[in-house]
Amino acid sequence: MIQVVIPAAGKSTRTYPLTESKGKPLLKICNKTVIERNLDEIKDFVDEVIMIIGYHGNKIIDFLGDNYQGLPIKYVWQKKATGWADAISRCKDIIKDRFIIMGGDDLYSGKDIRKCLDKDLCALVKEVDDPSRFGVIIPEENKIKGFVEKPKEYVSNLASILLFTMDKRYFEIEPSLHESGEYHPANIFEYLSNKYDFYFEKVEDFWIPIGYPWDILHANEFFLKRKKDTLKNKLRRFAKRSSSLEGKIEWGRNTIILPGTYITGPVIIGENCVIGPNARIRGPTSIGDNCIIGQGADIKESVIGDYTKINHYSIISDSVIGSYVNVGANTITANLRHDNNNIKFRVKGKLVNTGRRKLGAMIGDGAKLGVGTIILPGRVVHAGQHTYPGQLVK
Repeated sequence: MIQVVIPAAGKSTRTYPLTESKGKPLLKICNKTVIERNLDEIKDFVDEVIMIIGYHGNKIIDFLGDNYQGLPIKYVWQKKATGWADAISRCKDIIKDRFIIMGGDDLYSGKDIRKCLDKDLCALVKEVDDPSRFGVIIPEENKIKGFVEKPKEYVSNLASILLFTMDKRYFEIEPSLHESGEYHPANIFEYLSNKYDFYFEKVEDFWIPIGYPWDILHANEFFLKRKKDTLKNKLRRFAKRSSSLEGKIEWGRNTIILPGTYITGPVIIGENCVIGPNARIRGPTSIGDNCIIGQGADIKESVIGDYTKINHYSIISDSVIGSYVNVGANTITANLRHDNNNIKFRVKGKLVNTGRRKLGAMIGDGAKLGVGTIILPGRVVHAGQHTYPGQLVK
């Protein structure tokens, strides 16, 4: 029996405002949640899922229930933020033998995970440009001889990405308590690498970390470009009578594309949406279920959640908009600085260079934007926040 343990209890404050009203596993990428994407990757070779939940945990339970497409799910609560090593320890009594530790925040490939399953103790690692930002392994041929957390001097460029195959030996010692008040697994992995054969495998397919809100845009583009062109020819011919559709485009049941609409893929649109008339959508863009994109609205390279309404003549560029958001008519999300420098984004009080020259707004669930709102590049509208008509968000 192979189980997978998914730590998903954290508050994910670095991805605010998108995670102010839900945990990161419920963020949608290309109209499918992070947790659904990860479970799709592993459902063919694992027997049971153990979800460790805390922050908005009931929403995860309500969403997944007790199984995912027949794959049984158990839940373990971690109500206090004491680190994922403590979270794994809480599962000791329900772990049978072999298990996978899989981060609940990032996106992994089943092909890469299968390689790790060939060994009892194995870590999936990724070659990175800046090892000082990660915990890295000390490699010796195909085995791990040690771990170093955020090394100040070069040790290796192989970052550990919170994907491990383990067995009951993981529980031979307790995790150490860090000065931050969280339990860290570093001493456990150091112990295992010194006493047993602890292997590593490199990512060959994909690993997509979701560390910041704008990472949603990168992940969305990645998965949209991997999709096949699923729009049936007869639907394409019908829509072309009054609209222009080019590239990979997909829309769900009962969605209506009104006359004069121009869509350039890759674009995915959910069910029960109304698009147009005379709207323009440029990919890579994802639009959720039950959305309205009003007359003359212009959407470019963005992610829009379920039940969101983008009213007429609004311009949305390089932005992530949550669910149940109302965007008033003539709203603009600016996405480019006059000096063409990278956009900086405030995370937990500090400005972070996003590495993106173009970045619009990050808008949380349930926000209401007044008519004519203008949002400067890289700015936030928090979940449930309202703006006044004509307000400048800066």
